[in-house]
Amino acid sequence: MSNGSGRVINMFNFPTPYPDELIYSTVARAGVRLALTSPKQLLDEVFQNRKVSATVDLPCHLEKILHWLPQRLYDLNHLIDKHTLFPIYACFIPEERRQNCLHFMQGASHGALHLAVGLNASKVNIPEYLRYCPQCFEEQLQSYGEWYWSRLWQIPGVSCCPQHGKLLNSSVQYRPVHKHEFKAACLENCPTHSQEPAFLDEILIAQKAIELCSLTNTPSANLAQWTLFYKDLALKHNMVKGKHHIVHELIYQKIMQRWPMSFLIQHGLGDLCTENSWLHHMFRKHRRSFSYLEHFIVIEAFYGGKSWTFQEILKAVKACRAAPKRSLDDVTQENLQSAVIQNQRHSWLTALAQNSIIEARKQNTALYAWLYRNDKKWLLETNSQKQMPFIPYGKKVNWRQRDWDSVKYLLLLNQQLVDNLDSPRRTKTWWIKQLKSPSTIEKNLDNLPLIAKFLSTYQEDVSCYQIRRLSRELLLNKLKNESIPLWVLLRKAGLTTDRMTKETQNFLNQVIQYDQIIKV
Repeated sequence: MSNGSGRVINMFNFPTPYPDELIYSTVARAGVRLALTSPKQLLDEVFQNRKVSATVDLPCHLEKILHWLPQRLYDLNHLIDKHTLFPIYACFIPEERRQNCLHFMQGASHGALHLAVGLNASKVNIPEYLRYCPQCFEEQLQSYGEWYWSRLWQIPGVSCCPQHGKLLNSSVQYRPVHKHEFKAACLENCPTHSQEPAFLDEILIAQKAIELCSLTNTPSANLAQWTLFYKDLALKHNMVKGKHHIVHELIYQKIMQRWPMSFLIQHGLGDLCTENSWLHHMFRKHRRSFSYLEHFIVIEAFYGGKSWTFQEILKAVKACRAAPKRSLDDVTQENLQSAVIQNQRHSWLTALAQNSIIEARKQNTALYAWLYRNDKKWLLETNSQKQMPFIPYGKKVNWRQRDWDSVKYLLLLNQQLVDNLDSPRRTKTWWIKQLKSPSTIEKNLDNLPLIAKFLSTYQEDVSCYQIRRLSRELLLNKLKNESIPLWVLLRKAGLTTDRMTKETQNFLNQVIQYDQIIKV
């Protein structure tokens, strides 16, 4: 029934969401009130669509929920901000993507929402079951006469109620096999057990999660600003060599001083030392979003127990601005003061008169660096006059033989890797590193035409590498004769929709169209 304005009148006693209640929980309670035993019937009544998934964290089709709620009290932003887990992710994804997610949640996302917030690529463990706090249940019963699922309990990384203690696992799956069934909290699936006290760090995480949930309708920073924030953080703690080199070993030590490895492993963040670890990527150029828990672990370690809030951090991130790039014309010799250049040149000539180039450079590091940046041509010409002429010694390299032997080895290796889907991306550099003396090979490719031809033929581009990773996961599931949800496939392959190339997306679309192995 319609009221004539296009808004559906509340035709049955659809429950109003309680404070901090998940939309999932509200819909489940609607099924209880209507005495519906069939999940499909509940979908018919609420959504008029039997294909809607019972999503705990980031539900879609919220426009349908709004039909059953008082228009003066609820709008789309209110539902998302107060009754979903979207605020946990919203602050850490670029603003354009945040707006897209709001649009997805209003209607149907077709699996794009979880990809957009970075869940598929996230290292943080997703809860296996819905969690609950028995003492909070008692308070809910006294206040409202029934139980409901609070969103704080279902946030990945949160393991306790700040007031009462550690959360307990229900028997309701977080990612259920029967994805269309909404299950209300009840004694049957939430048995009463004794509750263990929470550790201080667990309480701190829960409090920070609550804080994030309160930051509603806040425009987010872009990835470049997050990159600058973490670079500046490392710089302030003397963890940068030169201008750009991040000393990751010092960052690792900083994290380990604050967090026990058992804690990190518990949350899926134990990989800290490898080149592809989440910690390494946080202090490099940001190409993807990171979870609130990853941000929290790093910020808490660097702030060393000082009081801080996510609101302050987000304000600092948004204030980050990259310095405008100077063109070559702006850094020409003509724009430098002639007197300064002459003085620096004189200092370097004096150093060379007393020492070799190597010794002079060691004793005058800052001077050499200045000349290299601002007067490079003169510096190199001056040094070349000081250098001793090169006198070759030893056996002359037989480049033709080395070329032939090396390419035979590479061809054999390539043949062995035909069926191997696990190796790293086979770039030009990767192939060269499989050879003896890779540095020599790389510098003398002009003398090695066979190797150069091999590299141009067999180096693996981004699309091929992405497709290989997808193929591996697809074959594994094919062997098990199992289907796999799209978001799980992408997560296992380490991909997100924004990182996939056009060729990879076309490949994936073909698989979805002609093979039932992927559940969209």
